[in-house]
Amino acid sequence: MNWSSSSKRFLTLGISETLTPKPAISKVTNEQNDASSPSKPNVNYDIQKPISPSHLAQDDPKLTPQDLIYSSIPSTSATNPTSPPSNTSIEVCECILTLHAKNALESIPDFPHPILRPSKPAVRIATSRKGGLGMFAARPLRAGDLLFSERPMLVCPQKIPLKLQLLGGSVTDEELAKVVLYEREMLMQESCRRMSKDARDAYMALVSSHAEDGSGPIVGRQRTNGYRFKLPCKSLNSSDSMTQTEDYSGVCDMGARINHSCRPNSTRTFHEPSFSFQFYAVRDIRQGDEITISYVEPLLSTPDRQAALRPYGFQCKCSSCQHPRRSDERRKSILQYVPEYHTVMWALRNQAGSGPGVKTIVKRIQAQLDLIKGEGLQTTSRFGEHLVVLYVVHRWIGKEKKAKSYEEMARRWAIAKGSDLERELARISREGLALPSSSG
Repeated sequence: MNWSSSSKRFLTLGISETLTPKPAISKVTNEQNDASSPSKPNVNYDIQKPISPSHLAQDDPKLTPQDLIYSSIPSTSATNPTSPPSNTSIEVCECILTLHAKNALESIPDFPHPILRPSKPAVRIATSRKGGLGMFAARPLRAGDLLFSERPMLVCPQKIPLKLQLLGGSVTDEELAKVVLYEREMLMQESCRRMSKDARDAYMALVSSHAEDGSGPIVGRQRTNGYRFKLPCKSLNSSDSMTQTEDYSGVCDMGARINHSCRPNSTRTFHEPSFSFQFYAVRDIRQGDEITISYVEPLLSTPDRQAALRPYGFQCKCSSCQHPRRSDERRKSILQYVPEYHTVMWALRNQAGSGPGVKTIVKRIQAQLDLIKGEGLQTTSRFGEHLVVLYVVHRWIGKEKKAKSYEEMARRWAIAKGSDLERELARISREGLALPSSSG
């Protein structure tokens, strides 16, 4: 597509798949990682940058809730002395936030809270067989155990709106994408400048798999290592509940060392009160085993997962990717399974747990649970749903030993996903399945 100039109209753009140049698939070298800022694209344009220093946020009447500001969390003049020792010396996050999001965060009492730590170190960084550094279990871990928590070094919106006015001639999608990447780099340079030397050195030590597609050294590292998460947004002087969210990307120091697997043994959640990522085990992990996380949607087919991983510059060689036909059939079955909440509830109430209906449904759910375990997909919501349903069913039919086993597994899964069992029970209750009344 070609974009023509306009004397009056502005284009509002963010980094998106349709406007991002195809990344080069090559091994990233130190020389590429140390690349200087990209040259300004040979495109004639004007730009309106919606960003201001944080100290103007409360005073500048020209700012709107959608405008972006630079901010430090916690503010560099107010660190929290009650936080336990950190896995990393980096405690301050440099952010580009909308005024919406900053207002929402500042409405949290005592923000930011201390970062949650495991009682003793659970992970270590070492050389990985996958290449480069990796993260490994420093001791035996159980599903639901906290691996570590970390405040990101840098946070920015997943898409930074840039109001561009093309001043002459036509522009291709690729040229326009390079303009967006260049301007994003210019905006993020200020965030890096605000970092401590330790944080900046740690950030620039990360690998970039986008060294040859127009991304600068800062944006390239953000696109390679950033974890997506959501923040609530709240208008100025608004008493409305925080129901809307905005997409952000956070780059961590330790978190960036976790390698990918399509059969991940860990997951992450973002804890807003402490403004930190929390990483949890989703199944038992032996001491010395590598900690892995999925960079892509794990229920995709093998070809689709490999395509999604291509921008990272590697090909996954996990057992599922090495046996794609069998794995894809199993993942398709997991994806296509339709929860049977109402059917289960009807059978429990009408067959008192002893009829063939209940037994047949339990077998189907258990078969799905076994499929998920076999594919190493304990991070998926399907796994947690099946555990909760089996807990409820066994409470109904009076098999307390099995019920307690499923309750414990479901509780640990919920913790790892940033939830709790009570919330998951409430959710399936809205779908038609609830514990017997005597269970509260």
